[in-house]
Amino acid sequence: MIDLTPSQLRFIEWFTEDTTLTPIETRIVRALGLRLGSWVPTTALVRAVWRDTFHRDLLEADKHSLRVHISRIRRKLELNPDQTPWRIENRVQHGLYRLVASD
Repeated sequence: MIDLTPSQLRFIEWFTEDTTLTPIETRIVRALGLRLGSWVPTTALVRAVWRDTFHRDLLEADKHSLRVHISRIRRKLELNPDQTPWRIENRVQHGLYRLVASD
C-alpha cells in the first residue's frame, strides 16, 4: 500500500479532472507531481517530457521549450486559483523546478 500525503491526494484529484493542459504540459505537470514539493532538475524534466527524442545536442533548445511550456502552465494555473491550488516554483540559477500547494 502506498501512503500519500493530503497534498498528493489533492494533486491527483486536480490532475485527473483538469482537461485544459496540452499533452506536453500534462507530461511536465505529471513529472513535477511525481516529486510533489521536491526540486526537480531541468534536465530530468526534459528527459521526462521528451523521452523519445531526448538528445544531448538538443538540450539547450529543449530547456528553452520547457521554460515556454511552464510559463503557459503558470498562466493556466493563475486563471482559476480557486480550482487549481498549485503553483510552480523555480530556482533559475540552479535549473530547478517544483510543484507546490498554494495554501
